[in-house]
Amino acid sequence: MEEKWRYLPFVLTSILSFLIGFDIYGARGFIENFFHHDISGIMELLISFLLMGIFFLLLSFIYILKHGFDSSFLSKSLVISALTITILFLLFFTISATRSQVYLRVERIECDQYLNVTEAEIKECPELWKAVQYLLSTNETCYHAEISAKEGKEVKKFLEKRGDYISFNGMCIRVSLTYAD
Repeated sequence: MEEKWRYLPFVLTSILSFLIGFDIYGARGFIENFFHHDISGIMELLISFLLMGIFFLLLSFIYILKHGFDSSFLSKSLVISALTITILFLLFFTISATRSQVYLRVERIECDQYLNVTEAEIKECPELWKAVQYLLSTNETCYHAEISAKEGKEVKKFLEKRGDYISFNGMCIRVSLTYAD
C-alpha cells in the first residue's frame, strides 16, 4: 500500500506550484516585489515550473535521507511532477480559451510616474470604476475580477490612451489585463 502512495507528495507539490504560479493564494505581489517585475503571461508558467523544481529537490532530499538513493524512483517522480503541472496548465488554458474572458487586476501602489485621471474618464470603463471604488473604500491593495471580452476591450483602450499607471484621488494605481488565450 505504501508503494502506491510514494508519488503523491510529488503530485501535490506540483498542484501547489501551479496554484502559487497563477496567484491563487495571493503570492503574486510577493514574487513581483522580489523580482521587481510584473510576472504576467509566460513568467507565471516559469515561476510555477521553478517552484515545482524547488519542491522536487526538497522532497527528493527528504526521500534520500529516509530511504536512500533510488534513481528509478527519483526519475519517475520528476516525470510525474512535470506531467502533473503540464496537464494542469493544458486544462487551465483550454478551459480559459473557451470562455473568452479577460482578467482585470488593479493594484494600489507607490509610484513616481503616473497620469492623473478624472472620475469621468474612469467611468468610461464600468469594471475599472468598480475596481477603483473598491480600493478607495477598503484597505485592500489589490482587486481581481474576471470581466467580459467587451469590457476588456474598453479597459484596453483606456490603458492605450493613458498608460498602466494612473492616479485618482491621490491614489496611484497600476491596471493590468490578462487574457485567457
